[in-house]
Amino acid sequence: MYISRSLIAILVGCASVSAQPIQTTTKTVIRMNHSSNILDLSDLRTKDLAFAIRDPQTSALSYTTYPFFIKKKGYFYQGNARLQGYAVPQKLISNSCELTDIHLPPEILEGKPSSTITLEANLYSNSKPTNDLPFDADNSSTYNYLTSAWIYDSSGSGHVLNVYFAKISQENNWNIYLTSDRAVITQGTVEFNPDGTFLSSTGLDKIPMSMGANTQYIQLNMPLMTQFATPFSVYSMYSDGYPAGDAAEERVSENGYVSVYYTNGVEIIVSKVAVA
Repeated sequence: MYISRSLIAILVGCASVSAQPIQTTTKTVIRMNHSSNILDLSDLRTKDLAFAIRDPQTSALSYTTYPFFIKKKGYFYQGNARLQGYAVPQKLISNSCELTDIHLPPEILEGKPSSTITLEANLYSNSKPTNDLPFDADNSSTYNYLTSAWIYDSSGSGHVLNVYFAKISQENNWNIYLTSDRAVITQGTVEFNPDGTFLSSTGLDKIPMSMGANTQYIQLNMPLMTQFATPFSVYSMYSDGYPAGDAAEERVSENGYVSVYYTNGVEIIVSKVAVA
């Protein structure tokens, strides 16, 4: 899932805003179906705290302890005033003290083409070399291990990327073959240090892929790959792309971050609820 990941925080004044990463362990306490138009922040309200609201016509800022807001055109209203928050960049760092309207992103999230695949796995150090046989995806004797991940083209369509590992006679070296849609895309190599930690890779930095309407380039990152005397295991493998999706739910975490969850599994953090 690339990810990435949502929260919401209640702030007591601008002095509470700091450039600290948002902790993703905070649980969601408010879920609002996207088709609903009532936002209830009762679970965020605490004694002596009030929500910041601003009249867009007069720019007058005020505070309310009433926790119910009406969603209209992506804004949350009480009367004519809009709910206020602090901008949260997508790197999940709160670094803005300026109050702004909390405004939801578009209902349809366009797909994002994959550009990076990150792989963390262990290759069994005592695997038998494949005797440098020519690679054939249909012949398992020409490789030792296989793993796969979804990647996405510029139109948001998904394709399965297969990664094959073939141990070769040169010590601590493996050949890597990437295929998609039954075609071999590229061949690269990975080399490990004598202690089994990652040393280097070649041929995997800018891989051209003819998918969708355009040729796009992807990179296979493997800095956490290992070659230990333990069985082959894939700990994680994911790409930074995703298909198009529709807004399904607005969420508020126990700390006050507002986010939108889409049907493609992407969650976008919108703002941080401002209180006084």
